[in-house]
Amino acid sequence: MVTDVEDRLRKRILVTHDDHTLRDMFADLLLREGYPVMRASKLDDAFQIASRLDDIALVIANLGTDRKGLKLFERLKAAGYNRKFAIVTGGGNESQAEIESLGILFLELPINNNRFLRKVEKYLSE
Repeated sequence: MVTDVEDRLRKRILVTHDDHTLRDMFADLLLREGYPVMRASKLDDAFQIASRLDDIALVIANLGTDRKGLKLFERLKAAGYNRKFAIVTGGGNESQAEIESLGILFLELPINNNRFLRKVEKYLSE
């Protein structure tokens, strides 16, 4: 029987955000919950990691003013990599419906740590 901890260890999460404070905050929260986490400060680096490693279960990226988080999602999808994806945004919910229609988990800042973890866990189990 697979335990929750063993299940989490199989689900590596890649966190990419151009703000190192937010990137580290998300990564640290996930690490404390037992998820293996990788970090990338640039979207090109995130693409290289997500396209090379088969055990990336989730990519968390910031939307950004130029929508670069969605561009990363589209680039991975066009290259044939099916990864679960979450977009973090600090406001401007006009994108929420579009993001969710693509099957992407929408996370809005500021975010409660427990709520963030519950949303990620639920999304990974779907």
